[in-house]
Amino acid sequence: MKGARVGARATTSGRAGAPTPNDNKGDKVTSTPKAEASNRDADSAAEDKVPQVFDVFTGEPKVGEV
Repeated sequence: MKGARVGARATTSGRAGAPTPNDNKGDKVTSTPKAEASNRDADSAAEDKVPQVFDVFTGEPKVGEV
């Protein structure tokens, strides 16, 4: 039981120092969508060259259909 209490205290002190780890995580999370956005840009460029139609209900690409 004492160990659990110490763990709770450590968690509380961790929360007190949370802004720094959260900022680091925020930077990582921010950089990830940028990579996804660049991938999306590449996908959209590829779609401009070869138009693809997706079924609205299944989300599967329709090949050869308009």
